[in-house]
Formats: sequence, C-alpha cells, structure tokens
Amino acid sequence: AAAAPAGRGEALAGLFLAAYLGLTVPPLAIGLAGLSFDQVDVMTWFTGVLLALLAAVALLTRRTGR
Repeated sequence: AAAAPAGRGEALAGLFLAAYLGLTVPPLAIGLAGLSFDQVDVMTWFTGVLLALLAAVALLTRRTGR
C-alpha cells in the first residue's frame, strides 16, 4: 500500500526476490562451506554472523527511534 499504484508490481517483485534470496543463499553457503570445513565450525560462524547482523540492526533501530 505504500508504493505508488503504478509501481506496486515492481515493489512486490522486489519483495519476492529478497525473500527467495534470503531463503536460498544461506543454506547454499552453509552447504558449500561444509564441504571444506567442519559442520560445527560452519554453523558456529554462521551463528556469529547472524548475531552481529542482529546487533547492528538493533543499534540502528535504537538510534533512529523506530
């Protein structure tokens, strides 16, 4: 509803693209990294990256007051 009527299709396509990438890229990256490294190490690094991203989002959200 926030997008202009003429651009709603593009906005929806972008939303779906982001969702599909978010559902596809992490498992593929974990699987490929698991071929070269120990699975426990890969999952530990993945968890650390996610925690760092969540902390950054929390800090940015707190600064903007949203």
